[in-house]
Amino acid sequence: MIDSQVYTKLLYCDGGYKGAFRDDGGVVWYVPADSLQEYLLYDLTLTAGDTAHNVYWEQGLSGAGALSDVVVDEVFIDNLIEGNTIWK
Repeated sequence: MIDSQVYTKLLYCDGGYKGAFRDDGGVVWYVPADSLQEYLLYDLTLTAGDTAHNVYWEQGLSGAGALSDVVVDEVFIDNLIEGNTIWK
């Protein structure tokens, strides 16, 4: 539990705590281990033309967190990835 919300722990391969995430109806939020701030990880409720602001991502091998705005170009179902909704 973080701030009365139920989260799932995310661990490194060695078992160290990486952070926590939660799914809120297709919108996934992430709290990195060294933060109390919740960040948008992805939003499967978006449609083509929508913009997701301040989407959290990590830079290469450094693992440093960064935020970017993401504009959804198209949304489709990819049957090769077990029918998951994909946006790009």
